[in-house]
Amino acid sequence: MIKLYFSSFRYILLSFFLLLSLSLSAQSVNSFGLTGKVIDAEKIRLEAATVILLNSIDSSIVKVEISSNQGNFTFNNLQAGSYLIAVSSVGYVKNTSGPYILKSTDKIKDIGNIQLKLYNKLLNEVDIEAKNRFVEVTAGKVSLNVANSILSSGSTAFDILNRAPGVQIDNSDLIKLNGKAGVLVLVNGKETFMETANLIDMLKSMQSSNIESIELISNPTAKYSAAGIASIINIKVKKNKNYGTNGVISAMAGLGSLGNDYDPNFRYNGGLSVNHRNKFLNVFGNYTHADINQSKYITSNRQLQNLNQTAIDVDYFSTQERLSDNYRAGIDFSLSPSHVIGVLYSGSRNDIAIEKNNQSDIYNQGKVDSTIFAASGQNRLLTNNNYNLNYKGSLGEKIGNVSIDFDYLRYKRQSIEMLTNTFQTASGSSYRDELDLLNNSPSNYNIKSVKADYTLPLNKSSSLDLGIQASNVLGKNYLNFGPLVNTVFYPDSRFTNTYNIDEKIRAAFFSYNKEFKNSSIVIGLRAEQTKTNGQSITTGTNYIRDYTDLFPNFQYTQTLNKNNKLLLSLGRRIGRPGYEALNPFLAYLDQYSFKSGNPYLKPAYTNNAEATHVYKDKISTTLRLSFVKDVFLDINNQNDQTFVNTIMTQNLDRQLTYGLEVNAPLDITDWWNIELNMQANMVSYSTQSSIGAYTNSSPDIIFNTLQNFTLSKNIKAEISTEYENPTVYGVYNFDASYNVDAGFSASMFKKQGNLRLRLTDIFNISQSRYSSFYENLNLNMLNKLESRTAQLSFSYNFGKTTIKSARRRSTGSETEQNRVGN
Repeated sequence: MIKLYFSSFRYILLSFFLLLSLSLSAQSVNSFGLTGKVIDAEKIRLEAATVILLNSIDSSIVKVEISSNQGNFTFNNLQAGSYLIAVSSVGYVKNTSGPYILKSTDKIKDIGNIQLKLYNKLLNEVDIEAKNRFVEVTAGKVSLNVANSILSSGSTAFDILNRAPGVQIDNSDLIKLNGKAGVLVLVNGKETFMETANLIDMLKSMQSSNIESIELISNPTAKYSAAGIASIINIKVKKNKNYGTNGVISAMAGLGSLGNDYDPNFRYNGGLSVNHRNKFLNVFGNYTHADINQSKYITSNRQLQNLNQTAIDVDYFSTQERLSDNYRAGIDFSLSPSHVIGVLYSGSRNDIAIEKNNQSDIYNQGKVDSTIFAASGQNRLLTNNNYNLNYKGSLGEKIGNVSIDFDYLRYKRQSIEMLTNTFQTASGSSYRDELDLLNNSPSNYNIKSVKADYTLPLNKSSSLDLGIQASNVLGKNYLNFGPLVNTVFYPDSRFTNTYNIDEKIRAAFFSYNKEFKNSSIVIGLRAEQTKTNGQSITTGTNYIRDYTDLFPNFQYTQTLNKNNKLLLSLGRRIGRPGYEALNPFLAYLDQYSFKSGNPYLKPAYTNNAEATHVYKDKISTTLRLSFVKDVFLDINNQNDQTFVNTIMTQNLDRQLTYGLEVNAPLDITDWWNIELNMQANMVSYSTQSSIGAYTNSSPDIIFNTLQNFTLSKNIKAEISTEYENPTVYGVYNFDASYNVDAGFSASMFKKQGNLRLRLTDIFNISQSRYSSFYENLNLNMLNKLESRTAQLSFSYNFGKTTIKSARRRSTGSETEQNRVGN
């Protein structure tokens, strides 16, 4: 299925599979055993305890035994490899230990005693584990446990991120993390290779029922791609962890409205997830369908500094219907307890219909001179297909572990829009003929990626991670725009173009990991070479870039005592321009608004430093300092003669961000707890412009709360609030923003079923209002998305739900998916 075209990997792969075949051959000849004893805290031997032998590679079950009346257990006829042992008994806390390595020199390996602790001596610990918070903080990472949040039920990945601590998404769909734009979004550790608009479409169609957790990684190690100046958001897709056949059925129905003056929009989704696992196979799949209708309006005012005191006011309203289908299927095959090979397919289809109405009033000397009315219907079809072949295995205690991934991805976009413009004077009479326009902008991308990671154990306390990766992106973009006259299309040369892009990225990294008694260090270095060739077919112009960069990373963790940990980290990252931003097309928005790509964009580089203190693995305090060179920003460029405003992505000289973040869970009572997140940053942008040196800076304070209420054994409630003070982003000044959400949950059918009510933006106050006074532009805008919704969702778990065992795939295509464009 996937063509292996990276010749530089040929000999490495040959070596890997040669080692694999030798390992499997050796294991087929010899068999070994493990023996041990189960005891309690008083060192009394426990009879009839359930002892489960697991493959340490993917936690799949190998064998199950019951301890004897002396607490003994033995597993015979095993193959050499790496194993875990899980022991449970009624009235005791389950204990999982290992890994235990069976070598070719072992016959029966005695692992000694495995101790179980009584529940009644660990009541506080058990209670804490049962409450599984939505926000879980560890040094260097914040994890959002989606299933533990009522407000996440029936929502999408976009909705969850929109209220995640440290994440801001404005009504223009700009994602920021810790005060910085340029976020790298991964799905199960791999990049999506999508341009911003397509990425937002994917997040809005990814249902929460298929999401296990979301990780916010502020300063990742060299193992991760260096892309993303604002670091990484990793979305982990669910994969049922239970042994046997099981699954989940889910459904949601709801409505939303912009306000009393607008008709409500209806929405629903439904999904099915199924998993079957036995000793040798794990077969899994899921499918969701969603029909989401949503409206928004935008108002803007532009002042032109001329003798007529010209101003242009725009009122824009649109309604979007999104039909989304997401599907995922795969199979993992255990060649042996130490070697697993898998195939994974995932895809989506988004059929989007948008109805737009736009009114542009042109003022002179403070009075309306003329008005342009624009109405359009746009149909988009976005499809993506991802094929993955993967292998993961242990080659022996001294040889190490290896992981290999091959990915082939195809993205296709079809978009056709019909626009009608009518022109009226202030008195309402027509001053020119009606103008009909056709806007056709298809694109498609083919992406190939291969990745190999190798972990070499140096000794009991240190290891070396090595890896290589290569990707190739081939994209074709078309723009056909012009008037329709008597059903005949006449291309407008300003807006008609064909642009191809060919980008190759090669990367290699090493990461040295060392554990000390109370501390650890990670020292890594990643090298990435980027070759980009953009070609405008229409103009015959090539835009070629070739650059190689080094990205060092350092992390130091110190356990100060039982309750306190300290993490220090330093890192360097890169932000490559999105493919759409590099595209030199001049796109039509309305008669006085265009959007243009910029093939001369430079990559942005960021240097990050962090110091994090974690108390009892619950309360974290982080100090951050970040410096970004050549940061990207969409800039409005106004022509005072033609009145046309052209939006173009440009490089600003620098962005400096420093500040403090605090995450703190508070248990007010047994039935009420609060998760608090506060960020206080100072953000500053500076650049040289036609008006000279320009600086824009402001504090950026964001305060989030999530309150959880246990109303009864089966009924719970949540209230989420968010506030951000007036702040700046580049040349734009934003007003304060607010939001309040609430949710209720009721479990039923012996907790296999769950009914949830979700209310978002209860007071309908979430909006984005900003202004800009940069060069010759005086701009004020209001962007209001339909965010007040009421949704009722239901989910039901069926099948066997007792023994957990699953393998999560993190495939190899990691960076460029975030950059494929419209």
